[in-house]
Amino acid sequence: MSGVTLEDLRRLKNSCNEPITVLPNQKPLPNEHRNAWDYLVQEILPVVKDAPEKSVMEHPGLGLLKTRPLKRYVELRGNRPISSLWLGKHCQLLGLLMYLTGDVVVKPCSYCAHGSGIFEKCVVLEDIDERSCATHLHNSHAVLCDIQPRTLFSGWSARANMERGRRTQEPEE
Repeated sequence: MSGVTLEDLRRLKNSCNEPITVLPNQKPLPNEHRNAWDYLVQEILPVVKDAPEKSVMEHPGLGLLKTRPLKRYVELRGNRPISSLWLGKHCQLLGLLMYLTGDVVVKPCSYCAHGSGIFEKCVVLEDIDERSCATHLHNSHAVLCDIQPRTLFSGWSARANMERGRRTQEPEE
């Protein structure tokens, strides 16, 4: 392993056990009596071009998030219109619900910190075991989120693991 020390691997392993820190006192929006699902159905679905199919909207995995209180309205980067949201896939709908109901983190993932992604803030759900932010989940790249490092092969990062997996599946010449 060129350039990676044993101490680097120990630090990475220990960081996987650290909890994600969120900003304190994140309460539901005052004077907003709708839950996240009602807001999404009334305000967002009528204007998006890529609305989800009925089977996606009725996915059982969304049940927990549908009834959660709304903590923020949709805030897209670069003043994008809400109509630019993609909601055709289950993960995109899940990412949006996570953004609407989750908690903003103190230290964003590197992708969100660079100002990338569709959502303005780096948001996670503390009470479920999702180890990625709403932006990565929405983009179908949850495994690439470094909000909390994953160690799959003795301390390697998720990106390194994906690259290693790709190389082992390529035919040899």
